[in-house]
Amino acid sequence: MKIPSSILFLFILAASSYAFAEATGNKLTLAAKDDAFLTQSVSLIDGKSEICIVGNYYDVDGPRAIGKIVVVDSSRNKIVWQKKIPAPDDAVNNRFVGCRMQGDFIYVAANVDSDSAQSTNQSLVYVYKFAKDGKQLAYARIATPSDDAWAYDLDVSDGDLKVVGLTKGSDSKSEFYSIFVSKFNADLKFDNPVLYKTGAYAAYSTLKLSNKNIYIGGNFFPYKVSKEDLVSDYANSKIRIGGGYAWSVRPQHTKPENIATAISDSGNIYSIGYKKPSSFFTAVDASGKILSDLEYKGKFCETTSMTEDGGNILAVRKSCDSSLKKASLVLLNTKTSKEQQVNFFPEEPEFIFAKNSQWYALSKDLAGNLIFESGSIKGEMQ
Repeated sequence: MKIPSSILFLFILAASSYAFAEATGNKLTLAAKDDAFLTQSVSLIDGKSEICIVGNYYDVDGPRAIGKIVVVDSSRNKIVWQKKIPAPDDAVNNRFVGCRMQGDFIYVAANVDSDSAQSTNQSLVYVYKFAKDGKQLAYARIATPSDDAWAYDLDVSDGDLKVVGLTKGSDSKSEFYSIFVSKFNADLKFDNPVLYKTGAYAAYSTLKLSNKNIYIGGNFFPYKVSKEDLVSDYANSKIRIGGGYAWSVRPQHTKPENIATAISDSGNIYSIGYKKPSSFFTAVDASGKILSDLEYKGKFCETTSMTEDGGNILAVRKSCDSSLKKASLVLLNTKTSKEQQVNFFPEEPEFIFAKNSQWYALSKDLAGNLIFESGSIKGEMQ
């Protein structure tokens, strides 16, 4: 749906109608410039103030990906503990992709490469278990019925710990994609994965577990795809754990690689795509109904990180002008689709996460150091 230019002008320029998020002054250096840390996930693990940041950094002597976890107490502006974990079992790359707490333990999902040579590499999924004080207690590999597997995320759903991911098999002409769900206990004992042989979302798609349902958005591959024509398209879905797909929709209007996704706790799926000079905002509710399908022109194109909280979207977006390298933080109201650049902090934003009216950001300062910052969201855009 295209919006008249007069309305778009109000969407983009009516700055006076916004309520602003206010920084609390929390700022903490997480990594020096030479520590090339790539953030994959930020989550609130204790329901109050402890933030778990996971991803990987690259060993310049390798180079190899090494998993990294940092637990921050945002109320005290302090690193509680952090660890770098090389790949397990003689593998070469370790990428942490999700972090959750259950009871007194913290669990992390990891995507692991077995070999540096693509022809012999196998993609594997592991789960690590840590004590609250950071002691590594155990790790285990999930046995999946396919040559390659990747985790999207892990979470607590219906009282159980679960990992959700994709598997990929192949023959001489085709590749075969499925989604798996694997339940496990505190001893890292895994049930046989539940497999959905109806296609799969690409690795690093956005996922939310809620009770017995999976809400997911990203680039979707059919179950069987020709190796000569590996085509995906952007989609949103709800999958019943132990059942099947409740619904799937394809709400966007641009190339899959140009779309970012955020999912609310209630299962609403939001996406921002772009085709210069237009942005496309879509909202799909938990029943699969498309609530918003809007196109508007603005100065931003690529979205590298986005999050939803209380009806507002915070997104890290890059200018459509390629000469402007610095990313910006944008606030978007999901009810009115009003978008505005906000300046919560002077550093360049890299990753944004919001929960319970608090925002948490990873940014880079002028020296190239990775900074953790946090603040409170006061009100909504009117």
